[in-house]
Amino acid sequence: MVCWGIWLVSFYCPILFLSVDTYDVYFDYRIYSCDYGFSLQSTWKWLKPISFFLLLLLPNLTTITATIMLIHHIHTAKTVSRRCGGASSSRGIITVVATAAVFMLSYLPYFMYMIINEFLGEITSSTSRYHDVVRVARTLMWVSVFGNAFIYQYTVKSFRTFLQRGARQIWKTIVGICESEDAEAENQGTTAV
Repeated sequence: MVCWGIWLVSFYCPILFLSVDTYDVYFDYRIYSCDYGFSLQSTWKWLKPISFFLLLLLPNLTTITATIMLIHHIHTAKTVSRRCGGASSSRGIITVVATAAVFMLSYLPYFMYMIINEFLGEITSSTSRYHDVVRVARTLMWVSVFGNAFIYQYTVKSFRTFLQRGARQIWKTIVGICESEDAEAENQGTTAV
């Protein structure tokens, strides 16, 4: 049910933009991708705050809430584990906190850019570094995506083992291809002589 909710919210943005004004798409040289112009000011005046809440504020609030709930659950599980004589590890808490922190920190620059752009849009667009700020803010959002692999590799032993096995398999495949090409070249060289 939660996944359906996430999918529905993710479809909100493109459907909303295309339904408000289909021809308001332009190529943005700041971020080198297509963006929306928000040219219908009467409509966007009340839709922008709703979009801002759904696309920027709600995910961050959900992350904070879910992190607090997970930390509470992990802490309770550690307490029960210690009472039963089992081992307790803090890797779960480290994983949850690190993942949430990376997510929040990677989206914070874009979040701040959106707020500043909304209130000081004309002032900031006239500065020479404005385009760089937009690019950096949009690019930093990807840190959350690829940062998770490093966090899980550091904190989750089974994921680390999975990556090591995959790396070994890829290495064996590459070495096998190189050895077979060398053997083919050697066979062709001996038959030509």
